[in-house]
Amino acid sequence: MKRQLFSIGLFLFCTQLFAQVGIGTASPNANALLDLVSTSKGVLLPRLTDAQRNAIASPSEGLLIYNTTAGKAQVYGKASKAERINISYFSGATLTGEDLAWQAFTPTVSGYLSKITLNQANPRQDPSLDSYEVELRVYSGVTGNNGASLSGGTVIAYSSIVIPAAASPAPWLSVDYIFDHPPYVSSNTQYHFQTTSVSTGGYFSGIKFYSSDVYPNNNSWVGGVNQDLNFKVHIKPVGPATWISLN
Repeated sequence: MKRQLFSIGLFLFCTQLFAQVGIGTASPNANALLDLVSTSKGVLLPRLTDAQRNAIASPSEGLLIYNTTAGKAQVYGKASKAERINISYFSGATLTGEDLAWQAFTPTVSGYLSKITLNQANPRQDPSLDSYEVELRVYSGVTGNNGASLSGGTVIAYSSIVIPAAASPAPWLSVDYIFDHPPYVSSNTQYHFQTTSVSTGGYFSGIKFYSSDVYPNNNSWVGGVNQDLNFKVHIKPVGPATWISLN
C-alpha cells in the first residue's frame, strides 16, 4: 500500500514538474499535456447510453464520450445554427476595378464565417478563350493600408474561385468564396477580405462596387478609389451548448 501511495505521489509530482505526461513514450511531445503513443492500441472513451449521458449533471463544454445508443462519439459544446446572410451590400453600379481589391466588414453576430459572395466577371481581354482564378483571403487585426495593400493582420481564412470562360463584364456572376474551415468571427469586430488574381492575363479585377461609400466606418479599396464593394457575408451563429456527434 505504501509503495502504491509512493508511486501515485511520484506520478503527481512529475506531472506538476514537467506539466506533461507521456504514456508509451519517455519523451512526450512538448506541445501536448498528454502524449499517448502506441502502434497496436487505441484510446477507449467512456461508453454511455443516451439515458446515462443525459443523467450527467451540468456537463462541462469539451466533455467527450462514446454514445452506445447512437453509435457515435459525442462532445458537449456549442453547435452552429443555420447559415444566414449577416451583411449585404449587393446592388452597386456596374463598374470595374484593379487586380487588388479589399473591403472591411464588421459582423453584427458572432459565429462561423462560411462564405463571402462577390459580383465578379472574367477579367481576361478575351474571356471567351479561358477561365480565370481569383483568390480571397480574410484577415483579422489589420492595422492599416497603403492604397490597395493591407498592412498588419493575420490570415484567418482562404478560398479561391475559377470564373468560367465567357463570363466577360457582361454578364456578371454572383460567385461564392466558400471556406472549407470556417473561421470564428466576433460581433462588432472589424475584419478585412482581399481579392488577388491567381491567373495571369487579366486587365482588371472585374469586381462590382458602389459609386459612393455606403457602408459607414468600413473602408475599402477598388479601382484606385475608396468605394464599398458589392458583397455578402454569410455566417453560422453559435447556439447553446448541446451534445454534438463527431461522426
